Amino acid sequence: GREKRKGNAAFAAGDFDAARRHFTRAIAASPLPCAGYLTNRSASNLRLQAFAPALADADAAIAADRSHVKAWFRKGQALEGLRRWDDALRVYEEGLELLPESEQLRESIRGVKLRKAEHDELQRKQTDPAAPPPSSSSS
Repeated sequence: GREKRKGNAAFAAGDFDAARRHFTRAIAASPLPCAGYLTNRSASNLRLQAFAPALADADAAIAADRSHVKAWFRKGQALEGLRRWDDALRVYEEGLELLPESEQLRESIRGVKLRKAEHDELQRKQTDPAAPPPSSSSS
């Protein structure tokens, strides 16, 4: 519909707040939950660093259509934004089980593992700057 087109245009222009408003109107006008509108609003919320609303939209999109790959991707991104690395990894893996052809989810799994390791290393250094890095033989 018209609101979705306006939302897409606002998103492309970098006006994520306007995009969120247009996608909200598109969702309200839709007689049934639309995974596409919900994932678009989720993406707008992610760009605004509104991770909890982004997560809620991704969950609603998955409930509307479990095969909508962007819904799994947005949910994982929202969880990463909330620094819930293990939950994000589980979501990407669950999405990949349902959609094994998704390179986007496969790449997200690699990325979240890397970001979690970087975060853990930073936390370790902040907790005990003198501690040697963990032994690679223990993995």
